[in-house]
Amino acid sequence: IAALAAIDAKDAFDDANPDTSDVAGGISVNPNNNNTVYPTAYKLAVDAMKAKYNAGAQQYLSSQAEPANPTKEYDMGYQDAQNGFNSGFTDATPQNNHSQTLAGQTAGQNALAGYTDARNGVASSTYSNVDSNKVDGNNGATQAYADISAGKGNILASYTNASNAFQAAYNKAAVEANPYYANGANGYVSGDSNTNAPDPLSKVQSAGYLNAQKGHDA
Repeated sequence: IAALAAIDAKDAFDDANPDTSDVAGGISVNPNNNNTVYPTAYKLAVDAMKAKYNAGAQQYLSSQAEPANPTKEYDMGYQDAQNGFNSGFTDATPQNNHSQTLAGQTAGQNALAGYTDARNGVASSTYSNVDSNKVDGNNGATQAYADISAGKGNILASYTNASNAFQAAYNKAAVEANPYYANGANGYVSGDSNTNAPDPLSKVQSAGYLNAQKGHDA
């Protein structure tokens, strides 16, 4: 009976439903529930799989790589959190409503909020009691602006140990800032005036202008 309960629990969990209840259906649903061993074994089996699922999600949300040869449930948790984060950061609809997909979505939304603040010139130092993903999103974007301004280009590969939020925001900001830097450099070559606008992207453009000027004057 216990083995049968474990099989039934795995079928319920793996059927794209990691949030399935650990309470077996009534006797009308499964006659085996008439045996006191079955519901207890069913609960233990579902709870064990949920623990693996949640551990996989936490692995991603902690910005750690997925280990080799994970269990199906662990991998489901990792992938749900990752897909949820990506949907949150890109403001897209998540692929499902699993608990860890939604947790990942919230993390991605917080990272995007941090990026947006950085783009608007709001520093993470002004934050108080906010989610770490928002702080890292802000810091990632800010670092990207600094690197592009220094003429380093998009050096995301230099930050592989940074959090998911930092890396996502860094790449998004660098991709957006690169043309501003190029416009500034081209503006100097064309004889245009430099910009003195205070927003971060205008500062990147100004850096491109000034670096081109230094190169010319050297």
